[in-house]
Amino acid sequence: MRPVGQQIRKLRGLSHTWRFNYHPRIRQESVAEHSYWVALIVSYLMISKGKLGEAAAYAAAALFHDAEEAVTGDLPSPVKRGRAWKDVEEAALDEIVGDGAMVINRSAESHKFIKMADTVSALLVADEEVKMGNTMFAQIRGELIKVAYGYMDMELSQMLDEMGFHIEEGREFIKEMSHL
Repeated sequence: MRPVGQQIRKLRGLSHTWRFNYHPRIRQESVAEHSYWVALIVSYLMISKGKLGEAAAYAAAALFHDAEEAVTGDLPSPVKRGRAWKDVEEAALDEIVGDGAMVINRSAESHKFIKMADTVSALLVADEEVKMGNTMFAQIRGELIKVAYGYMDMELSQMLDEMGFHIEEGREFIKEMSHL
């Protein structure tokens, strides 16, 4: 395990790593900022489920969910789905912490809820971009609405409804897309 000071210096790079760097943006969001929002959203999801004990552990895991991007930068989702990415991710984490393993909850359940929160965070960014006039994010927004409602989680669906998103928006948009 690398000394904590070295880990923090390396992770500080997340403040200078931009998300959605392959898309024209009106407002930049750093991976560090994104990680904060994912931690906050996953905390609310866990609290809404009455799982107060897990909320703090899941929030901590969410803060580190993109830690490897301090080394790799932000890459498009299709790249991250490949087997080769797992090897890169492990090597990047090894560079940060020294042994490739964070002492953070990485259970299948925490991963599921962090993924849901990650989707909501991305949806909020896409929605803001569209509202600021960036039509390039309209497609991303529609796809993310569909993905978010696809989790079939009652508390998440309620949260999305309260935020003003509706599954019909995602479905209608997807129907209009000729390439999907």
